[in-house]
Amino acid sequence: MASNRIGRKTAPGFADPNAPVVVNTHRSGAMDPHEGAAASAAPAAAARASSGGERGKPTPMVEIEVSYERGSAPRTDVLRRIYEVWTNNHVYSLDSRLFCVEVRQTGTSKIVADHPFIGTRLVGGQVQTEQAVEMSYPLPRPGAFAVFEARKGNRRQFSRTSAVTRVVLRLRVVSVTDPTAIPTWEEVSGEN
Repeated sequence: MASNRIGRKTAPGFADPNAPVVVNTHRSGAMDPHEGAAASAAPAAAARASSGGERGKPTPMVEIEVSYERGSAPRTDVLRRIYEVWTNNHVYSLDSRLFCVEVRQTGTSKIVADHPFIGTRLVGGQVQTEQAVEMSYPLPRPGAFAVFEARKGNRRQFSRTSAVTRVVLRLRVVSVTDPTAIPTWEEVSGEN
């Protein structure tokens, strides 16, 4: 009976919501991001995690990539792609409010302009087993499924991706050399 309830909390996006997920736990009860769920849901992530990550390092929950720029003014178009959520099939680029602004194919980087998640908001990640549901927010973690919310009037629809292999925060440090060209925070955040 319990197995029939798996996947009913979200509508399937590009993953089977009824697919079984095996999750190992630590003594604290928290699900291990490097075991179980990644192994059954994302073979590439599981291989990277079980081998200790790339070059012997464990797979981080969130990778932080820092870029330093110097110029007359920061480029606000680049600043809108703050987060990336990687799966085996797609890379979802998100703005500072966690709205999906671009989807690319993982292998080719080809933009998927008509992807149904463009314009939806990332609400977090989830891993479901018969014993528990693990939810992480505001970001998913490797091995979990990213959950996006679409609003249509008063209705909300939740859909999920295939298993996440990587989550990246792109932190930009910009030194503005022209004090007259300093943008407002509204321009930088895209909320003007």
